[in-house]
Amino acid sequence: MRKLIGIAVLLIGVLSATETRVTTFGGVLDFLKDDALPLIYPSQMVSFPSLLVLEAYDENTLTSGNAYFKGYFGLGENHSMGVLGTYLNIPIYDYSYRTIRGLMLSYGKYLGEKIAFGLNLGFGMYDSTYEDTTGAGFKNEESSNMFSLNPGITFYLSETDFVDVAFNFAMHSFEVKFATPRDTAKAKGKSDISLNARYWKGLSEYTSFIAGFHFFTSDKSIERKVGGETREVTDKYSMFGLNLGINTQPIDILNLVLGFSILNLSWDYGNRGKKGQLSFGIVGGIEADLGKWFILRLATRKDLWATYTDEYISSSTGKSSVSTQDLLPLTLGFAYKRGNLRIDGAVSPDILYKGPYFITGKESALFYSISILYSFLSY
Repeated sequence: MRKLIGIAVLLIGVLSATETRVTTFGGVLDFLKDDALPLIYPSQMVSFPSLLVLEAYDENTLTSGNAYFKGYFGLGENHSMGVLGTYLNIPIYDYSYRTIRGLMLSYGKYLGEKIAFGLNLGFGMYDSTYEDTTGAGFKNEESSNMFSLNPGITFYLSETDFVDVAFNFAMHSFEVKFATPRDTAKAKGKSDISLNARYWKGLSEYTSFIAGFHFFTSDKSIERKVGGETREVTDKYSMFGLNLGINTQPIDILNLVLGFSILNLSWDYGNRGKKGQLSFGIVGGIEADLGKWFILRLATRKDLWATYTDEYISSSTGKSSVSTQDLLPLTLGFAYKRGNLRIDGAVSPDILYKGPYFITGKESALFYSISILYSFLSY
């Protein structure tokens, strides 16, 4: 589990793993200029005024249910009235057992030569009823909803240097009514807060230094009612992260990113105890243009050192430090481009490390992430 946490948390600053290019090109959005940026820094929408994207991601099997659509549309002549964005079926919020999908509306506009402003508004809800089919006659009912407000601003310091700053506030609630026993679990008016910032400094015509800072706190505590007894179940989480790296283009057909991440995580479960993690890891990515139509990408991300604190009520682990020596995990991806159309894909780790079906005898999807992008402007 710790290894999985370590790999996942290196993705500081990535809201959605369905952004295939980010996943296969280092995994840290701070180090890139990509159409995924407005999800965190909405003011960056002005850099992508006219495109359509279909994203699909799943660790096991790609389906239409885990795909989402986004479109950025420039308003007015030369986008003088700003850029409007729409996200459909996008993952809005994750509970431990449910991903809430919904609608996000975005807007970005230059406020002058040196400043751009952006805003994301997200809405999501989920309602379901599970009825027993064995003849017992019971049913479980579940409902949840979420709203998020994400303003951001970009300061352009020079032709190559800029600063992105964004704040996100989200409110969420849910309620589950269980049939057997007839009890409930609910959370009303809970909130999440995050602050994201990055500094992009041009060191030369082809090389830039990037620093990204991220803070996030979440409250998923619930009120649990079993029979006639009601109790609070505390579940709070906080994260502080720092990304430092470079983005460079040593030759025309090759783009590289290299950096490291420092991450501090903490979980507070009230009278059930606490958990924590402090880790240091490296990230890297290669993007090679191998011809007019094809791009190859390779990414790696790995914790080199981590300290864990586990004071959960059912655990006797205590504190431990780990230095990892195994091989770097790799993510392989590609892009096929034709005119203003680009298709990105991330190869399934099972295929990459274990081989196809005729070797392993195990069925594995060829890709676990696919993006289809069409730009109305040349890119």
